[in-house]
Amino acid sequence: MERLKKCINNSGYKIKIRLRKLRTTISILLEYRYTNSEGIRKVTKLTLDSHLTGEKKNFTKERELLKSAHYIRDKYESQLLNKGAQIFDDRLNHSLHSWIEKELKHYKKSSQKPWINLLVHLKKFKPDLDLNEISIEFCENFKDYLLHSTNLAHNSAQTYFTRFRSSLKKAYDRKLIPVNVCQSIKISAKPSEKVFLTLEELRIIESIDHSNKDVKNAFLFSCYSGLRFSDTEKLRFSDIENNHISIKMQKTNEFLRMKLHPKAMQIIELQKRNHQELCFKLGDYQVFWNKFQRFIKKSGLNKKITFHTARHTFATQCISFGVDIYTVSKLLGHKSVSTTQVYAKLIDRKKDAAIDSLRF
Repeated sequence: MERLKKCINNSGYKIKIRLRKLRTTISILLEYRYTNSEGIRKVTKLTLDSHLTGEKKNFTKERELLKSAHYIRDKYESQLLNKGAQIFDDRLNHSLHSWIEKELKHYKKSSQKPWINLLVHLKKFKPDLDLNEISIEFCENFKDYLLHSTNLAHNSAQTYFTRFRSSLKKAYDRKLIPVNVCQSIKISAKPSEKVFLTLEELRIIESIDHSNKDVKNAFLFSCYSGLRFSDTEKLRFSDIENNHISIKMQKTNEFLRMKLHPKAMQIIELQKRNHQELCFKLGDYQVFWNKFQRFIKKSGLNKKITFHTARHTFATQCISFGVDIYTVSKLLGHKSVSTTQVYAKLIDRKKDAAIDSLRF
């Protein structure tokens, strides 16, 4: 290790190259010591990917690795004036794909699918490029590709492009790119039809004999409570007391307290026979989704049913049975009544269609 240290030149540099002895190897670090605005001495470090052995037989090869470390240190040193203490927040050269892969890891698994699909389409459109190579023209071409060169529905293209824009904004905020070239480029969402179940269709779902009771019961519970998947999968028996549910909703961080429908309580009582803490054991989202699709297929219903269909079903049934729009809004945990009004419009269209079908 001492022989390797003699190959390091830290003279005149604010960022120093350091060696750290591990159990079986030696790691190479970049270290930057500074004084913050409060006069406190701080140190920030970056561990490089290269590892050394310190063995004499590998000296020539490992000396070359240290030369590479000097080159990387010089690059960071040149950026020190602009980045300061945040110098090691990100690697020097970011590929677009690796940056998005890093972003999706910030989301829980149930929310990663749109990011993963975005990556699939990006890799088809362009094998890879550096963040700094992205231009307005590239963004416009990728937008056109999603809209016209794939079989994606318009709102799916909008979902993926919105995440693409978000990733570039974060890269700009982190000073990885000098300009947010995608700021003014967007795909607007089109109003989509909300799928819900009628009472007859809900009875069909209830009658399905499915091997995984958690999948079936979680969906039906959502039909009778309006809970999102994110809240249903985290629901604990301790969140329910005296037929009332009290939770902090995952999506909005808003507190929800409501009385549960008797059928929802029946489901909870059934689940108590199998579990002690979580009401529903749904596991990995992709595994759950595959089981859910097989479950819905058994119904024979000609509708595109997702787990969120349960929430739509709860809302439309509430309105159909005369619950006022303000109360429905509170039951769903909406921040604005205008968000809930779409369900009232669905019921109005259903009534209009019923009149149109009459043949006196």
